[in-house]
Amino acid sequence: MAAGLVQTVIVVNQPGAAGNLGGKAAAQAQPDGHTLLFTLDAALTSNPVLYGSRMGFDPAKDLRPVTTLVSFGQTLAVHPSLQVSTLPQFLELARKQDLTYASAGNGSTGHLGMALLADIADLKMTHIPYKGANPALVDMIGGQVQSGFLVTCGWRPTWPPASWWRWRCRARSVRACCRCRSCSKTTTTASSQTRRSRPPRASLPWPSAWRA
Repeated sequence: MAAGLVQTVIVVNQPGAAGNLGGKAAAQAQPDGHTLLFTLDAALTSNPVLYGSRMGFDPAKDLRPVTTLVSFGQTLAVHPSLQVSTLPQFLELARKQDLTYASAGNGSTGHLGMALLADIADLKMTHIPYKGANPALVDMIGGQVQSGFLVTCGWRPTWPPASWWRWRCRARSVRACCRCRSCSKTTTTASSQTRRSRPPRASLPWPSAWRA
C-alpha cells in the first residue's frame, strides 16, 4: 500500500474486544481520509448484535466502506485422536459425545460457523474461545481441544505434505463456496448433507477497509 501511494503508511495494530477497540479508534478519527480501518467482517456484522452499545461506536453510522479486500474459506480441523476421516463421520461422533471446539473468540467467524453447523446437524458441542486463532491452533495441535473451524489461509501454509504436525491436526472439511486449490483433496461442507431439509451453508470471513 505504501508503494502504491508513494508515501509512508503507519500500521497501528489495536486488537481487543473482538475488534471493537480498533473499530472505535477508526470511527473517532478525523474524517479526512487519512485513517483506514482494516478489519474482519465480525466487527461490522455480528458484533453490533453481540455487543450493542458496548462497542462504543455504530458501524452503520460512523464508518464508510472503502473496499472488500479478500474472501476466504474456513477449514474444519480435528485432532487425530477423534479417528474420523470425513465430515459425516465427525457429525456421527459428535452426536454420540460432547466434543469441544476452539475459535478465535466469542462471536468470531469460527465460533458462529461451528454453532451454525451444530444447529443444522443437531449437535451439542462445547465452545472454547481463545484470544486469536494462533493460540486456538496451538491447543488443537496439543490435543487440549478436539476440533474447530479455522481460516484456511491462516493454518494451511504450515501444513506441507511432510509437516511434523500433520499427524496432530487434520483437515476434514472446508466451508467455502467453491473448492480451495490448496485443499483440493478436502471435501466442502456443501458437498456433505447434514440434514435432508437443510444442507450446510458457507460462512466466509471477508476482511475489508473502512474509513470514518
